[in-house]
Amino acid sequence: MLVRAALAPVDLDQREGAIFCAGPMGSACHGGRETAVNERVVTKTIPSVLSPLTDEQMVELAELLRLLSEPTRLRVLLACLSQPASVGEIAMRANLPRGLASHHLRLLRAGRFLRTTRNGKQIIYEPCDDRVLCILADLIGHIVKPPLDEDE
Repeated sequence: MLVRAALAPVDLDQREGAIFCAGPMGSACHGGRETAVNERVVTKTIPSVLSPLTDEQMVELAELLRLLSEPTRLRVLLACLSQPASVGEIAMRANLPRGLASHHLRLLRAGRFLRTTRNGKQIIYEPCDDRVLCILADLIGHIVKPPLDEDE
């Protein structure tokens, strides 16, 4: 339930084994080949076989998944998706102490999930790109059952 509330603007749809997500600012994604449509919309088809990974890539993938495996860190990342925000705003959205939110934001930035910009004295955090939303939507789609269609 927390995940659905955090991603309220995201529309998850499953068709023929593909996951489609339409996120904020018209972003969309599947898995595989990318096609740009209307500036911020990206579609991908899911490949039948994934490319083999080198040992170095396998370690990097495991590290990214480890970053997402901590529930508090995941809550912080989800709090950043709706709009760019400062540490204080993200801490408030995630209902966490500011210091704890700052710690997780630093790790998510180092893992290239988030980027920062400066607004005066404030540091503003936002997702690096639409792929962050697509990764989370794919993972959420894996655990959240889609609503049943009336036609089926």
